[in-house]
Amino acid sequence: MKTISSEQKELIDALVAAGLAGNLSAAVLEKDVHLTAAAESEEKTRQEIRMY
Repeated sequence: MKTISSEQKELIDALVAAGLAGNLSAAVLEKDVHLTAAAESEEKTRQEIRMY
């Protein structure tokens, strides 16, 4: 499984500690990082396919 960078982890922890994440836990925010990366990768692949 991929892991988030230490910078991303620190930012997520800081957001949660500051109460800026609302009711979202650090685990949910980490999962969102993974989902966003997957969606961006899929979109890039689709764009590359359209080029051919």
